[in-house]
Amino acid sequence: MSFVFGSDFLQLRLFKALPPVQQVSFVKALEPHGVLLEASDAGGTLLPVMLLEMLGSAEKPLWEAVREITALAVKNAESRLFGTFALELLTLGDRLRWRTLEAHNLAELLVNHGRMLQPGEERLFSYASLSFRLKKLVPADWGTLRFAHRFVVFSAERAKLDLTVKKLLDLACAQAKPVWIVIRDFSSDPIFRFGEEPQTDRLLKLLTRRKDLFPEKAAAVLAVTEQGVTDLVQQFGILDS
Repeated sequence: MSFVFGSDFLQLRLFKALPPVQQVSFVKALEPHGVLLEASDAGGTLLPVMLLEMLGSAEKPLWEAVREITALAVKNAESRLFGTFALELLTLGDRLRWRTLEAHNLAELLVNHGRMLQPGEERLFSYASLSFRLKKLVPADWGTLRFAHRFVVFSAERAKLDLTVKKLLDLACAQAKPVWIVIRDFSSDPIFRFGEEPQTDRLLKLLTRRKDLFPEKAAAVLAVTEQGVTDLVQQFGILDS
């Protein structure tokens, strides 16, 4: 089932650096983290977008709060559903709206959607800027929801951000079209810091080594923080070298 994000999703900072788009839809989850989206402009041109959302380990409690509320909602919904379900948190959207997340409301959505599903069917929905996929796996006389997510708590040193970028570039190689790689960092203290060593040197070496991917496989690599958007390929002058 195709899932088209609401107009508020298009207002997120991460889309400001893309060509103007009118619609964004979910394509698939990526392994082990991230999602593949498809943005379309007024002329119908499709832009594949690979989105990875993350948060620095110093602010892990924010993510744990989201997980705790989701866990409460899951426990509530399980008592009112029949069958085994897979619940996946795909995107978190807007950090400012996480505070509006309430376990009771999320549980109601899970129950309402879950009761309409037959085994093998799935629904995608959003609440408090979070996007979920709910799939019914098998029937049962009780309710079970298996929760998973596509989010990353970046626990490594900031210098090792290049390892994350490398994984995304490897995933881009498997796509049929050039993709816009977007790393959405919700941290108040950004993980990406241009000019900070050895992070900058490691990123420069990686992007230079994989220069052949731009733009044939990767249209851009964007670091989106609370402070703004940086195109890493342009920032490092990769195509000018």
